[in-house]
Amino acid sequence: MAETSQRADRADHEKEIELSLRTIRRLDELAKRLELSGNRGGIFLVSLPSLTYAEDFWREITNRLSPAWRSLLTDLAAGPDVLSGLPWPESEKIEGPRLVGILPPPPREEDLRQSLLTGLNVRREAVFEKRICLILFLDPELERDLGVRAKDFHSMRSALLRMEINPEAIDRSRPSAVERLKKEVSRLQQEVESAKRHGSKELASELMSALGDKLVLIGDLDQALGTYNDALRVSREIGDRKGEADVLNDISQVCKVRGEYDSALSYLEESLSIRKKIGDREGEGTILNNISQIYKVHGEYDTALDYLRQSLAISREIGDRQGEGATLNNISQVYDARGEYDTAVEYLEQALAIQRAIGDRKGEGTTLNNMATTFLSRGEYDTALDYLRQSLTISREIGDRQGEGVTLNNMATTLLARGEYDTAQDYLRQSLAIRREIGDRSATEPRQP
Repeated sequence: MAETSQRADRADHEKEIELSLRTIRRLDELAKRLELSGNRGGIFLVSLPSLTYAEDFWREITNRLSPAWRSLLTDLAAGPDVLSGLPWPESEKIEGPRLVGILPPPPREEDLRQSLLTGLNVRREAVFEKRICLILFLDPELERDLGVRAKDFHSMRSALLRMEINPEAIDRSRPSAVERLKKEVSRLQQEVESAKRHGSKELASELMSALGDKLVLIGDLDQALGTYNDALRVSREIGDRKGEADVLNDISQVCKVRGEYDSALSYLEESLSIRKKIGDREGEGTILNNISQIYKVHGEYDTALDYLRQSLAISREIGDRQGEGATLNNISQVYDARGEYDTAVEYLEQALAIQRAIGDRKGEGTTLNNMATTFLSRGEYDTALDYLRQSLTISREIGDRQGEGVTLNNMATTLLARGEYDTAQDYLRQSLAIRREIGDRSATEPRQP
């Protein structure tokens, strides 16, 4: 009997976890659809087991939105006359989109619920005319009534998401990638201090390099640079030549992000010299690749391609699939810069196939972004936006703030080319906020590994 009970408990637990993940996916999907609605407006229906959980879901939805979208929020509207005060009276001029949440009256207030449905049906066109993104929370009864008593409003819905879940699942929603990275930064900082106290310089150097990498991902470039310099000093003290070469490369990439290209090239050349002396072929390929990007920025395309071909040969020689994918991606961008778009796409498709095969998410995001810029150059705006949305999703999943900022900028550029100026401005604001936050002063070039 006890064994049967344990099996039942396990089954309930597994079902609860499955439902929790489903809730998270639906919440993420809704937030994504809201942001993609741009200035068009839309009707988003969220069906809950009970309206008592509406405020929890409203909080979870709005927490998933970008800062630019959260600035458009009104409070969750509720009360006897829930439609009053919402931004659609003809007398009110709306400057840009709004995000509105509506909490209907409880089931016992049948007359008020009917009044709400009638009012929504009458104002259905105003939702789009006034560029309102409206989230209407429903319980099962109201969802049925909506399809009968407000058919026109219901038929114009942009999405209907049913949250058939245990409401406790909301509190178990996963932390954002950035939050996870910040926790890793805190942990690494403690481990670095511990290694220093115990006199383990080699371990301290390795931990400082790892800490610098995480700081770059969350956009704290100043602290990352200081951490890398500490790691460089320790590597030289203990005679760790490979560690020294690795950190020199890390420093070069921070300089590149800041637009300090001459300094970046100097660090890269020093790193390359060390790698050749110690026979580090994989590292040599990486540095050749990174040097090529400095020459590309300066418009010296033939020199850039020469370094990239050397890098590609090494990657294939030693079986470095990740390096091969990154190099193919970078070769594509040189051809893109020269206006040879068909050749660029060929290299990008090769890179993308490799990155997906080996699970290189950051590389995949980079290549998707660069694929988008190539199609933008060809005037294929819808295709470009599709690739950019995929890239943006990856950047946010892995906490790549620099990649997120550049991708948002590229989305704005694409929307400007389509004449969608207001939406483009929203993306530019988001991109600028991220770039200022992380100190990214690089130009609007496509992302590079």
